[in-house]
Amino acid sequence: MSWSGDGSAWHYWRGAPTAWTQAATGGLQCGSLEIFGISHGAREQEQGQDGALPAFDQTKPASDQRVIMEMSSSSASGVDPLISQLQRAVNMEKKAEKRVQAIEKEQLEKKQQWSSWQAQLKQSYAKEKTRFLASMERLARDLCRGYSGAVASQDLEFAALIHSADLQMEERDDMEAVIQRAKQAALQEQRGTREDFVSTPLDSAKKEDRCGQGLAALGLGQEAHTDG
Repeated sequence: MSWSGDGSAWHYWRGAPTAWTQAATGGLQCGSLEIFGISHGAREQEQGQDGALPAFDQTKPASDQRVIMEMSSSSASGVDPLISQLQRAVNMEKKAEKRVQAIEKEQLEKKQQWSSWQAQLKQSYAKEKTRFLASMERLARDLCRGYSGAVASQDLEFAALIHSADLQMEERDDMEAVIQRAKQAALQEQRGTREDFVSTPLDSAKKEDRCGQGLAALGLGQEAHTDG
């Protein structure tokens, strides 16, 4: 901001101490610090007399951001090229600092996220391991029961086979008995048929002892011839 009071023009920026008073020379004075007001028309004359610009870094601004904004606007208005360059450097430095702070903040967030992720991963791992062990234990029990059932089934099947073999043996014995009985019946029947077939008049004569009787037994004795 700039204005002219009693004929001498001078400048100051927002945030500067309010206890400054205008000196008799037309400048501002605060303790041992004196900032000379320089008008646009008399800049060369003042520089020729004093030979130096007022030092900008000997006063501490109330706010860095506010100083940067005001100095940037002052450089835009063409106050001084050196101040403009210094302000540009300060702006770049502030941007770099903000960038570094943002990167450090992001790094911290990433570390926190990584730690949180590791904790969650450990919890998930423990949970999944517990589920895995429980599943393996259940499968072991099922396998034992399945093996026992298979053995019992094999035992039952073997017992059924033995029982079936016993039945077959009994049936075979019964069949053999039936065959034997049939054979015996056939033999008996054959013997009876043969006896009936062999029972001729000769056999009858043998049975009746007709052979000892001679011709008389046949009805051909002496008496028969005599009658004839």
